[in-house]
Order: sequence, then structure tokens, then C-alpha cells
Amino acid sequence: MRGVILDVLYRVLFDAAERKPDTEVIDRPDWIQLRTPSSPLVQHNKVLRAVIAERDAERVVAEVLADHAERGAALVWHVDGVSQPRDFSARLLAAGLPRLGEGLGMYRDTGIADDGLPASVRIEEAGLSHVEVFTNLVCRAWPRPRSFAAEVGAWVRKSIEQPELGSVHFVAYCDDEPVGTASLLMFPNELAYMRGAAVLPAYRGRGIYTALMRRRLAHCAANGRDTAVIWANPDTSAPVARQLGFIEVAGAHVTFHDSYAGEDA
Repeated sequence: MRGVILDVLYRVLFDAAERKPDTEVIDRPDWIQLRTPSSPLVQHNKVLRAVIAERDAERVVAEVLADHAERGAALVWHVDGVSQPRDFSARLLAAGLPRLGEGLGMYRDTGIADDGLPASVRIEEAGLSHVEVFTNLVCRAWPRPRSFAAEVGAWVRKSIEQPELGSVHFVAYCDDEPVGTASLLMFPNELAYMRGAAVLPAYRGRGIYTALMRRRLAHCAANGRDTAVIWANPDTSAPVARQLGFIEVAGAHVTFHDSYAGEDA
């Protein structure tokens, strides 16, 4: 079971990545990449795995970064548990690609989800009227620059206008003030990927993140998804996920590097 879930967790990051008609997809055991000549946006330009001989790592990293810099394109680079050499994350930092954060792979069944909310909190599924609010919250709650707002807004709007893509978004309110967001990707099988939750710093510690987790689990269960997976930050979301019954998968770890992470919000 561990091996199956581990494969699912790593694969979900690839399957969730957005493609454009000209996106070049490389999908090999030693290298997984999406490169989009027509787009400078971070969601279209990603390296999701690199297994490289130590003697070649510095050269390969420099070539990839130079290609994106020449195109003026942002870049996400995932260093997962398969990536080699083992100090790949440190090499990316040394090459100037900031680290956004860490992720632990976790999963749980959705059937016993509790959708209860604190009395002061309500959660709404995002529609087109929520796009601006959602975008503003993401840029304030995450270490993202305001220049990222247009990308977030376009992604959320597209998801809402094209529900067949499987993305669902939520906005959390505390005493009628919008304070948090969360997203969910529903795959055609029985799997759902819980992605991108954030709460404004001033409202953390009030159960809002937990409420967003519960709301998404309830949505999964109500829509025929038996299993939910998440890449959880070890220090913030992972403890909440454990309390809600998520199981950590041994060896499922990713360090996320992101060219936006070094910019001022």
C-alpha cells in the first residue's frame, strides 16, 4: 500500500500541472519537466524530478535556469525523494532559485469527514464573484508578490468557468471578513488532491485552516472521491492533517523551489 500511495503522491504533482497547447512534456523516470515556450507563467514551467549524476548537476541546473531567464519565464523546481544528487535543494539555492517550502505526503479516506465549523466561521465555494477576493487573500497569506495576482485570478476564473477541469475553490470568512482560501482538484477516478490552502496571519490559530480541511473532505465524500492526498508543510498544515486522520507516507517528501519565492510581496 505504501508504494502505491507514494507513487500517487508524486504523480499527483505532475497530473495537477496546467498545460497549454505548446507545452513540452518530458516524462521519464530520471527527468520530469513541463516547459511552455508561449508562457512565462510559473504554472506552465516546472521541473518535477531530476535524477542526475553529481558531476553533471551544476551544468544541468545552470542550463535550465538560463533557458528560463532568457525567455523571462518563472520556474518551479520540485526536489522529491527520488531526485539525485541528494543535496539537490542546496545546489538550487546556490544557483539562485529560492526555496518556497517543504511538503510531506499524506493521505486519508474521506468517508468519515466532519464538516462542522466554528460558530464565527463560514466557508463558501468560490464562484466568479469571489475571484478578486480569492486572489487578494492568496497574495496576502502566501509569500507571493502582487505580480502573482493576475496568474491566480486567471487560474481561478478558468477553473470556475470550466468545471470539467476538476478544480474547486473555497473562501473562508470569520465574522464576515474574508480570511482564508483553499483549493481542491478532483480527478476522474476516486482520488482528490487537497492543494493551496492559506489563512491570513492575523486569523491563524482560530480553527479556520482546520475548517477548510474539513470542508474539502466533505466535498470529496459528497462527490464520490474515496481518498484525499495532500502535500503538507511539516510545521503548519501537517499537524492539523494528522489530527484529522491523515497518514504520513514514509519517504514522501518534496522541497519546493520557486522563482517567485524570493520576491517581496
